[in-house]
Amino acid sequence: MDNTAIELINVTYIYPDGTVALKDVNLKILKGEKVAILGPNGAGKSTLLTVMAGLLKPYKGEIRNFNNSRIGLAFQDPDDQLFCPTLLEDIAFGPLNMGLSKEKAFEKANEVLKAVGLEELKDKPPHRLSVGEKKKASIATVLAMEPDVIALDEPTSNLDPKSRKELISLINELFSKRNFTLIIATHDMTFASKVAEKAYILNKGRIIADGKLTEILSNFKLLEEVGLYPF
Repeated sequence: MDNTAIELINVTYIYPDGTVALKDVNLKILKGEKVAILGPNGAGKSTLLTVMAGLLKPYKGEIRNFNNSRIGLAFQDPDDQLFCPTLLEDIAFGPLNMGLSKEKAFEKANEVLKAVGLEELKDKPPHRLSVGEKKKASIATVLAMEPDVIALDEPTSNLDPKSRKELISLINELFSKRNFTLIIATHDMTFASKVAEKAYILNKGRIIADGKLTEILSNFKLLEEVGLYPF
């Protein structure tokens, strides 16, 4: 039985203005892996996650989604994901659109809010949350849909040290308790070292290295060449 969650074969994505965001990307992620997609700003990380999630169709290449793995994506800017009058309604939005009854959807939303530590804020408008709370909320919107793969785009961007530490703990706790594959796009090397085990380096739309995260992080010459710094 194939243990692959998702595989990309020679995937290229070109934006309408002609910008080549991804060029012949090949990668394979196994079920239950914790994978970091590392790269500087503008490397194509966000595009890669969006293509993986099926929100963009590649210009060429193949995306193999094994056993119809469902991929949930938390965007870099949580304001792109939170739009309902209350936090509880935001979390229930996905389950409702998956066909759950209102009662079941809100039951699921309450359970997920508790899991991310935001249950006391369920009646608050999302725009009134702190950045750290919004990041947790955006993860909750994904969790509520029970995906097989959770993809997080630059989850530590704009976070203060305390919120960053809380997010690391939350991600590791969720991974230990729930059955999903984790993919994180980030240029935050310290964060990656705390939550992932395998890494791909993406630079100018191309995968230029992959392997165990510890090995990637110890290759200082490679990291410096692409503008990444270990710690």
